[in-house]
Amino acid sequence: MFTDGKTTVGPPPAPVAAAARASGIIIYCIGLIGSDGIDVNVLNDWATDPDASHVAVTPDDADLEELFKDLAANISKPGATNIVIDEMVNPDFTILNFNPPNKGTAVISGPQTLQWKIPSLGVSANEGAALEFFIRHTGQTSGTKLVNQFITYTDDEDNAVTFPQPEVSVDCPITVTPEPCPVPINFSLSRCQDSLVLDLEA
Repeated sequence: MFTDGKTTVGPPPAPVAAAARASGIIIYCIGLIGSDGIDVNVLNDWATDPDASHVAVTPDDADLEELFKDLAANISKPGATNIVIDEMVNPDFTILNFNPPNKGTAVISGPQTLQWKIPSLGVSANEGAALEFFIRHTGQTSGTKLVNQFITYTDDEDNAVTFPQPEVSVDCPITVTPEPCPVPINFSLSRCQDSLVLDLEA
């Protein structure tokens, strides 16, 4: 569906889209900016979940070509089995933990790596899967940063998958200066008139 999400005539589309999804129709929304802008929330509402793989907003020619390539590869295949997703975040971030995914199992395999396995998805009906994990910025610089270094996907059906590339804006305005260590003390021993003298120099 190519749309700006603005309904100008006819009945409200949301119930129609919901009925189509309920009957097993997969809806992809490609958002194009119209004279009144674009309503991304409406596109997300109409499209099949998850939005990240079923909604593309203001794509350029390369985005469209990649999207249609994925669509052509996926709609001709009966779902996916033995899915393995390996994700590595950039070195500026550390994975803290995650909420259990709604499909399959996930493990944190290192400070920057996570693996998600799903036995099957979309084999008998349209399905989505979601995994939420939490990261901490551990780098030393500010700016807009890509979260992922890479994501790889495999399944037994050789489906093609395109993942979003989330970014975060990092602001590090505070410089923490630790307190100085205690002043070192030098010890010297000398003997004077058969008595022991201890000199402390700070």
